Amino acid sequence: KGERVKTMVYFGSGGHTAEMIRLLQGLNLDKYSPIIFAIGHTDITSIDKVRGSKITDMERRANWLRIFRNREVKQSWLTTVFTSIWSMVQAFYVIYRSRPQLLICNGPGTCVSLCYSAFLLNVLGMSRTRIVFVESFCRTEGLSLTGKLLLHISDQFIVQWPKLVELNPSRIRYIGVVC
Repeated sequence: KGERVKTMVYFGSGGHTAEMIRLLQGLNLDKYSPIIFAIGHTDITSIDKVRGSKITDMERRANWLRIFRNREVKQSWLTTVFTSIWSMVQAFYVIYRSRPQLLICNGPGTCVSLCYSAFLLNVLGMSRTRIVFVESFCRTEGLSLTGKLLLHISDQFIVQWPKLVELNPSRIRYIGVVC
């Protein structure tokens, strides 16, 4: 309605970053700003991918944040408990401090901490962040673990294959291929 929306976008590494870049290409910075880009603390490729993409103007205006991941590749499941707790604590602080009005994510596990932190702050009345989750294009038959965890707390749950709507027609929205 003519107002600016403070927006946070989470970039996972690899294919998640490529999908998010395609998703953001049509984002109007006059409406969705200020913008915050968040990445995993050990992600060494996403910033370069974003800077080499068609959204470089957006990147120049964005503030970058690093978020602790819930789990690193090849990390033991036992130690994942501790890193997940730490990720959640940090994500809560980041969401509380930045208070985005919109949080956009597309599948990497670390976005779970951000989304649940935003959800908790919404429930407590301390913030109002709308959570938009876009399931990865490669998910054609079923939801990812991240998708299953975020299905019931996201404000918009978007899939890119019509068959996935059948899994929960009241919560899942198909709008075609978006990234």
